[in-house]
Amino acid sequence: MNRSRLFRVVLTLTAVLAVSLLAPGFASDGAAYAEVNALAIPEFTIGGSGWGHGIGLSQYGAKGYAEHGKTGDWIATYYYPGSTIGARSDKTIKVNLDNAARYKTSSDTYNGGYTRTSWQVRPGYVGGQIKLNDSITLADKTWTITATKSGSTVLGMSISSGSTTYGPYDSIKLAPIGGSPGLIQVLTASGAFDHTYVRYRGTMRLYVNKVAVGVKPAGNIRLVNWLTTDNYLYGVVPRESPSSWHAEALKAQALVARSYAYVSTGELYCDTWSQVYNGHSKGDRAAPEMHEASSTNSAVAATSGRYVMYGGSVIQTFFHSSAGGHTANIEDVWLGTGQPSSSYPYRAGVPSPYEGSAGDPNASWPLRTMSGLQMAQKLVAYKSSVCPPGAGTSVYVVRLDPDRAASGHVRSIDIYWSNGYKTDDFSGDSFRSALALKSTNFFVAGFPMERIEGPTRYDTAAEISAEAFVGTAPVVVIASGEDYADALAGSALAGARNGSLLLSAKDGLPSATRDELRRLRPTTVYILGGESALSAAVASAAQSVAGLTPTRISGPDRYVTAARVADEVRAYAGNTSVLIASGTSWPDAASLSGLAYARGYPILLSKKTGLASATEDYLTVNSPATVLVAGGESVLTSAIDTQIRVATGKLPTRFAGHDRYQTATRIADYCVTLGFSKDNVYVATGEAYADALTGGVIAGVGDKPLILTQKDRCPTNTGLWLGRNVAAISKLYILGGTAAVSDAGLWSIDTAMAD
Repeated sequence: MNRSRLFRVVLTLTAVLAVSLLAPGFASDGAAYAEVNALAIPEFTIGGSGWGHGIGLSQYGAKGYAEHGKTGDWIATYYYPGSTIGARSDKTIKVNLDNAARYKTSSDTYNGGYTRTSWQVRPGYVGGQIKLNDSITLADKTWTITATKSGSTVLGMSISSGSTTYGPYDSIKLAPIGGSPGLIQVLTASGAFDHTYVRYRGTMRLYVNKVAVGVKPAGNIRLVNWLTTDNYLYGVVPRESPSSWHAEALKAQALVARSYAYVSTGELYCDTWSQVYNGHSKGDRAAPEMHEASSTNSAVAATSGRYVMYGGSVIQTFFHSSAGGHTANIEDVWLGTGQPSSSYPYRAGVPSPYEGSAGDPNASWPLRTMSGLQMAQKLVAYKSSVCPPGAGTSVYVVRLDPDRAASGHVRSIDIYWSNGYKTDDFSGDSFRSALALKSTNFFVAGFPMERIEGPTRYDTAAEISAEAFVGTAPVVVIASGEDYADALAGSALAGARNGSLLLSAKDGLPSATRDELRRLRPTTVYILGGESALSAAVASAAQSVAGLTPTRISGPDRYVTAARVADEVRAYAGNTSVLIASGTSWPDAASLSGLAYARGYPILLSKKTGLASATEDYLTVNSPATVLVAGGESVLTSAIDTQIRVATGKLPTRFAGHDRYQTATRIADYCVTLGFSKDNVYVATGEAYADALTGGVIAGVGDKPLILTQKDRCPTNTGLWLGRNVAAISKLYILGGTAAVSDAGLWSIDTAMAD
């Protein structure tokens, strides 16, 4: 998935205006250019996949591999190439329980973990006790720790409850007495999510800041949880990976979380600056809400004392939610890192193919658009030192790193600005942060695009219907989502009755179809095909939802069914034009679906070497004035033209290209001659029929062209058509999710628009 080329904006004003973006006026050295062409503010389309930095273990990838039979050991070492699992003695873990703590950030926010003026604690069990500094036993009360002062001088800390006070102390150690496990409850908001009344394993250490330094006020107190590695991981693993996940995925999470903690020095953060840690439980001590889980505790116990290692040493193991199909080399994300994958092979990215099947909600982001002005404001706010300030300054061109890795993660970006500046090598990770993107596996297209999609073809059809009909629809046509034959004729019938086209499984009405049928409240429902295509159960379900008896149109074969559908279309549309496409190859018929819907032209089906008798009979009886044939002679031979002339007295008009994609563009051009507008264009995959057929509804409703593309690239003939029409097109609507047209496919389309 190498992504390169210039992804510049394609403005909707004129083609000449788009060319001016590359005119001399964008300085390569960052200096302003005096005379900058006046350009309209462009819009960018941003998409991508994954969530997190993309380095190391993908948590959804681990879940997917576990569900495909891999062990926790295998998963952990897979995501760190060349690594092994080895044993080491555990160490004491120290976690600052204040999620406002900052140790390693810039000097203006460094606070050393001292942000609270007081803390409140009590025993973790009703009737329990706490040992103070290994000498004093504290009863089951709420104990408050605050600074002890003499005037403005901080002497230390005191711990008190009612009239009982101990101190001052420079440091305080609190250890639980009794209970299994031993627990101390922190009443003050603590942990990754600032929950109150959280119970923690291990001991508590408190330290007071006596002298103000920078943003560390005198008298503030830091609370640190000291505990064994396994006790720490009991509170980490269920926060990082859901406890319901496969046991081997949880073991992989435990291994990498343990390794990260082992290599880390000093105190760990309780939040994502290190690893999310939220203790044992919270709330009522007698009936607490558990943070730990038996499944994750088992995973920790099963991997106890074992680490991810390379060259005999435990390695620092980063992890993230998902990578978008391929994890990143560390240098792809963190430019200038001291541990490049060329020197540290375990820092190299690997394919992560099962994230989507594991249920990753970020396998593909919804496309979003952003104006060049909005993008400029976000970039300047994030890093003004390399982005030119100034009212009205806009981003005009975004050039992604042409050496983008196989992982797809963006290393760096060149940004061209409306005032003539150019920002070189703006890191992909900084761009991600500035625009609040979920990962560096993103793309920026200079042309407005929007997906209409659902997780299945049935959901996508329902989404298309919802876009086409914001209210009700008088008619719904239901066709098979498992076989294209009967569905090919459905768009014409839906168009003739101003209705929607939905898909169904053979033996049952999918929930998405059911819900959309209920929303549309039609007065007529058609079911296309016999019970071998759509069973009686589908008709029964449709009747139950719509409250009316569906009309089934079927025949002994697809050709007769199409002819009977054509009779129904003619009864309502009353037109004199007919479309003919292959009954054994769906792409050309799918390309006709928008035209069929918009004009109510019935679609008849033909065999390769001759018209089916049902098709020939329809032509003979109705003698249409115009017959339009889709496909070249490799799909429908010239003998068919002769049969059409005999049946109607006229030669047909044939739309034929070198492939299905060029045929689709020629149909689109014909639609334009009939008055279709190219301001919006609908794009569907040419590799599966469902989205193109149902997409014909929304294309036909608005009299817009429908063209085809491939999943991962824009075909040559589709790209040529887009390039010829770029000045007229305002927006592209992509039908289907990434399984139909991937992000790489969108990127390729954008390239075609910019060429």
